[in-house]
Amino acid sequence: MTISQFSPLLYPDCPLKRSPEKEKQNSPIKRGKHESPFREKSNFHSKGGNEKNSSIESNDDKNNISKELQNSKENDSQIGTFKLSIKNSSPDKDQSRISYINSVKSLIKQLPEIKLDRRPKQVIPQIIDLKKLITTDAHILNYGSFLVGKMLACNLKISNISEEDISLDLSFDQSQYLSSSGLPIHKLTSVEQMGKKALNSEKKYSCWHFEDSESKDLVKSLQIFVEKENTTEILVVFKSPKIVKAERLYSIINIVKSAKNESLIQKSMKIVLHANLETPMLTCCKELNVLDGRLQLVPLVVKKDIGVNRFRIPFKNQGNFELNIEFSIEPIPNILGLAGIEYIVLPAKCSIPPKQLGIMNLAVKCIRIGETTKKDQKLLIIRFNETQAIYTYLLETAVL
Repeated sequence: MTISQFSPLLYPDCPLKRSPEKEKQNSPIKRGKHESPFREKSNFHSKGGNEKNSSIESNDDKNNISKELQNSKENDSQIGTFKLSIKNSSPDKDQSRISYINSVKSLIKQLPEIKLDRRPKQVIPQIIDLKKLITTDAHILNYGSFLVGKMLACNLKISNISEEDISLDLSFDQSQYLSSSGLPIHKLTSVEQMGKKALNSEKKYSCWHFEDSESKDLVKSLQIFVEKENTTEILVVFKSPKIVKAERLYSIINIVKSAKNESLIQKSMKIVLHANLETPMLTCCKELNVLDGRLQLVPLVVKKDIGVNRFRIPFKNQGNFELNIEFSIEPIPNILGLAGIEYIVLPAKCSIPPKQLGIMNLAVKCIRIGETTKKDQKLLIIRFNETQAIYTYLLETAVL
């Protein structure tokens, strides 16, 4: 169907003017005997054949004309229905439609221009909360109070509560100070120290270690594998540093999930480590201060006429722990002692309860000593069992 057939709908009052050429093209085809396309071909046939061809042509022309008339009637019916719809449309409805279209256009103009951002999209990091994946049997590993020089160990149990196997990395915090806010350090410190920063003992002394379950070596970092709904036990070892004064030691174990993706943000689990390290407090009741203050002097006087001189030297334990000690007398390096004097301690080992006295029994033998009065100097060394602590006194013996 051509556009020219609907053009009267747009302008119903204006009659359609067609050119004579278009009228010839659109007019129904009328074929006669002289205009038949089969006329030239009929020259090659006999007269009987010409009569048959003419009858076929007339039948075809009739069929074509009837089809064109039917198409024209259908077009006229469609045109009539479209005209009825135009007549039924009211001007109010048209105005409302036009106003609606105009309002939509105005809204579209008010919209801001959309600029396409062709920059690569930022990857939103995934946050892993480890507290939802694992649990521990304790949040504080408290080693208690003990004497310097000891080596202690605590067990830490880690349970996997997730639905898949998990790999964990354990390490000690390397920051200089540990803030008590958000951590249970305030439960271990005194009232005066609450709110203050605690010194990280791992950074200062490097005294905390993990025990590798396979090699049995002490390591600073450890990677473990925990199966789902299973528990793994690790050993945290504390090696006491050599300190002079009593000190509270703190540190933190950081537990994170092993991940190769750097965009992951993890909320690590923290385990607080605490040890109250104390030094032995032992004093000799017969000691004298040396001028330089480096050694404590224990003076003795022996008689060369007596074969064996016996002494009872008292020591007092000023601390809160029982002291298991061992006495020994050794020569001073690079200093020759007086010949002919022998020292014997019986017994060499003893234990002193806290706030109590202990006695060292010392026997001194004088052998082949001349008439001149001389002094002998030795070192009295006291070793504390199960620790690395050592007390040293200067034992000075005068021979009369």
